[in-house]
Amino acid sequence: MVTYPGRDHRMDDPLTYDVTALADEVADALLHAGFRNRRIILAGHSMGAQIAFETCLRLEAAGRSPDLLVLSGCHAPHLKPRTRLSGRMVKNNPLILEIFMPMLRGDFSATESYGRDDMKRLIQTPTMLMSGEDDQEALTAEVLAWTPWLYRLVRSVTFPGDHFYPTRDPEGFLSHIVAAHADNVVKMEGADHA
Repeated sequence: MVTYPGRDHRMDDPLTYDVTALADEVADALLHAGFRNRRIILAGHSMGAQIAFETCLRLEAAGRSPDLLVLSGCHAPHLKPRTRLSGRMVKNNPLILEIFMPMLRGDFSATESYGRDDMKRLIQTPTMLMSGEDDQEALTAEVLAWTPWLYRLVRSVTFPGDHFYPTRDPEGFLSHIVAAHADNVVKMEGADHA
């Protein structure tokens, strides 16, 4: 699990307002961890999906592709978000606002400013797409719009629920990822023996 700047044990680190900068950091950490002989699944939800996609691009460029990429609850990079939340203020609890607003504003700013339109370079890593049937932040059609960016879509799953569907049934969410990874490993091993 990745901890972004300004959160948890990295609370004192300056916030990053750029998806690509966060992806650089994650890719560097993975490359320095030396995962070459280990299986790795990159999975991200919402802004995390954008970071996972960009991280995957960097790992592929370094010759160390993950085994599976999971993009969940996020519109494709050539689409613009329909809602803009970075400029809004929540006026309920001033203490909570003081703590969380900079982080939330940073996240919304990063994800709203992220985009790509260069489909010339497809992700080679087998990819799974996940969406929520009532998700108004990333409609299923917007999640499926990742398909032209992918060399190999291994599975697409739509869950009941809104944008927070992974937290409603975390075991179900993870079981789909494990199953997609297992299917992909079997296909890869079968291709190696063909």
